[in-house]
Amino acid sequence: MEQDGFSVLLFINPALYEMVTSLKVDPRGEHLITAQVSTHHHRDALSTGNSKVARECRLLLSRRIASGDAKTMLKQAFMIAHPYVSQQIRADAGIGNRPPRRSTFMSRIRTMNLYRRAFISIIDEFYRRGIITHNERCELIDYVNNDMYLDRDSELYQELVEIVRRYGKRF
Repeated sequence: MEQDGFSVLLFINPALYEMVTSLKVDPRGEHLITAQVSTHHHRDALSTGNSKVARECRLLLSRRIASGDAKTMLKQAFMIAHPYVSQQIRADAGIGNRPPRRSTFMSRIRTMNLYRRAFISIIDEFYRRGIITHNERCELIDYVNNDMYLDRDSELYQELVEIVRRYGKRF
């Protein structure tokens, strides 16, 4: 965790540094800010598992954290955690998607609403802990409420498409 350049995070964003360094006493991350989602949605997320794509996506988020850029990290975290965005990114990268293994079905509208509420809850907790500013909170809530994480033309989205294209396994 104390890699080159990481210690500067203490000065850039002390609250984010505190959250990350809490992993020393909580190695499983049980006290990190998360949202509960269904198993089949979790499996669809780009960040799940030990694939090269999942590891590279998590590495990208780690680099965002190390730079102190919590707002951008959250935007990309929302993209790679969201089942529909993850599927869309895989398709845009020309990889395709795993065959569905769903035992339950949740409508697209219900799924989108569930993720919006979860993402806003995460944003509020980041704000409460002082990791993001009031302005960043407002911008992120607007980002989530307007489903901007689905924007295929955004630079952050395209960065993820490139990771999936480079490291993804075709289905």
